[in-house]
Amino acid sequence: MKISKLHISAGNKAIITILFFAIAIMYLVRWNGNSGENYRNIIRSDGYGYYDYFPMLLGEKPLNQQKANGVYLLKTPDGKVVNKYFVGTALLQSPFVLSVVAVKTISGEEIDFHSEIFQKTVSIAALFYLLIGLIALRKLLILYKIDIHIIEFSLFAVFFGTNLFYYSVMDPSMSHVYSFAMVSFFLLFAKKLSLYFTPKNLLLTAFFMALVILIRPLNILIFLFLPFITGSVSDFLKLILNKIKILPFSLLAIVIFFITLSIQLFVWKVQTGNFIVWSYANEGFYFSNPAIFEFLFSFRKGLFIYTPFVLVSLVIYLLAKRKNIQQLALSFGFLIILIYVLSSWWNWYYGDSYGSRVFIDYYPVIVLLLALGLKNSKIIAQRVSVMILSLVIVLNILQSYQYYHNILSHFDMNAEKYKYVFGRIDSEYENCLGANDDIVSFHKKPLVTIFDKEIILDDCNMLNLVVSAKIIDNKSVVFENNEYGLSAYLPVDTMFRYRETYLELQNYTKLIDGNLDQTFWTITYLDSAKNVYNYQKIKINGIPANVGKPRYDIYKIRLPKPLHNNDLVQLSIWNYSKANFELSHIIIKLSGIVE
Repeated sequence: MKISKLHISAGNKAIITILFFAIAIMYLVRWNGNSGENYRNIIRSDGYGYYDYFPMLLGEKPLNQQKANGVYLLKTPDGKVVNKYFVGTALLQSPFVLSVVAVKTISGEEIDFHSEIFQKTVSIAALFYLLIGLIALRKLLILYKIDIHIIEFSLFAVFFGTNLFYYSVMDPSMSHVYSFAMVSFFLLFAKKLSLYFTPKNLLLTAFFMALVILIRPLNILIFLFLPFITGSVSDFLKLILNKIKILPFSLLAIVIFFITLSIQLFVWKVQTGNFIVWSYANEGFYFSNPAIFEFLFSFRKGLFIYTPFVLVSLVIYLLAKRKNIQQLALSFGFLIILIYVLSSWWNWYYGDSYGSRVFIDYYPVIVLLLALGLKNSKIIAQRVSVMILSLVIVLNILQSYQYYHNILSHFDMNAEKYKYVFGRIDSEYENCLGANDDIVSFHKKPLVTIFDKEIILDDCNMLNLVVSAKIIDNKSVVFENNEYGLSAYLPVDTMFRYRETYLELQNYTKLIDGNLDQTFWTITYLDSAKNVYNYQKIKINGIPANVGKPRYDIYKIRLPKPLHNNDLVQLSIWNYSKANFELSHIIIKLSGIVE
């Protein structure tokens, strides 16, 4: 009993330290910042989709009368509109959000679901689930009889050494901290169930398994980690047989599991009239072509590049358990399947993110392996491990700062960009990176080439080209401090035939004078009345240019389908910097994605 209390006390110290820093950073930076109004975009990106259930369910926008927005409210084949995100995150946020709704209703105040109080409430909810997730994880480590100091360090390292920090404090409207918490509870009660087979542990395991899926359906993969939790495949099978022996409670566990999941079925039924819906329209997996190397090692969002905590933890566990083939097979077998599935998603980097945010959901597994590895390591190996992980923590804090201040690109880093901004925190590096590298949208059929040519600058018939800048030869043009000077029009009538088009644009630039910090390629969609309804601008250089040194850049851009076949899609240079530079060897390739 004494040892147990020491474990709990130690775990609490780590959690209290984490909570103190999380609250301080949340208040000083995420809520206030320099403007005092940083809270305004706490609900953002995917967070809009998770949070949108509240205004839908509470009458602002009826659940079955939504308008598709092409982002998270999507049309089904029969014309209904469905929120592509599962309801689990909103369900866990609901005690916090509904409390604010109740107070405002009682006081007669107007309810604005995106006002300051609701933005901050989402932030507080994420912090709460971070806290209880860490508590559950601490209790799980205690069940493995892990040393108190290892527990403290493991909890401290997973928060400060990974993007769990960023997605629980800086970007709290995303689902990942909720998955982290529920996976921690699921593993805790699954381990308790394997040690003490009781109805309570059985029912709670079923309940948390359902919640894990209700947040993100792909989280069902955590079920494959159960043989490791139970100790072996044979112990896992014995656990299943024990369930059968207490049939009434096994049936009740199944009922609890499906009742919890049925919340999603009910929501789908109200939204679309159907109980089962594939809400991720035009998205899917490339199981025959997983991007495993990119998922792990890419400078874009590679797991081991931006979260080396995971790699170091796995190496520590591997070295400590190298003679235990069964445990290695169960743990790494699960991880291999997990990485294979996650990297098979069409957008393997999962959109704008700091690192591989999808892996946050499974950090309880990594922490467990780290703690077990440290437990079974010699003291010298433990000290070396702590030193390396301390450096990882410093790197993560630095890169979190860079990401928040747009020094790291949010979506298309590469090795050149990473090298250029590595270790930089000066304000001059904020928003300094350019170019663009969109991944091709999910498609089952090969892309259809619409146009693929190098632009001849004195041929005005090519894409209705208009050049007012100084033409050097038929492949080179010089902007002499003029703001505009080149535009072309993409073939809308052909683009209109496809679900989406994909633009690959290449060019060389050579800076003569000034800078290209505010020089862009722009893509403008205009209707027949010349009203702009879609606009993108892309900084022309991947990294800032040096005077007199030519550089090559490639831009890959997903283009939405034009609204009408007589609209205009204009591709132009906007030299807002009014720099003096040469632009040459422009190649445009436009491809169509078949429905």
